[in-house]
Amino acid sequence: MSRAQLLETVSSMIAWINTKNVDPASLAAIVDQNVVVPIPYPGNTPDFAGLLSVTENIHKASPDFNMAICDSIVDETDHKVVLKLNNTGTQAGYFS
Repeated sequence: MSRAQLLETVSSMIAWINTKNVDPASLAAIVDQNVVVPIPYPGNTPDFAGLLSVTENIHKASPDFNMAICDSIVDETDHKVVLKLNNTGTQAGYFS
């Protein structure tokens, strides 16, 4: 993938996370259903289901949750992107 394609993929992922409607089909259009999460959120599986679960829980705990990309580092050779993010939101419940 080119730098532009990698950045488009992570931008799509962040936009999906920011959407309150946690739709598995929309996520499947961005990442493969066999995705492996290298550092899963505690209590969640390191896979597609874990991504769905953690995103649903984020929006339950903070309905106005928003994630914004501040900076990025792209490694085209290894197809990796590291993001510096700014997360905001008002706690309205608990993350389960």
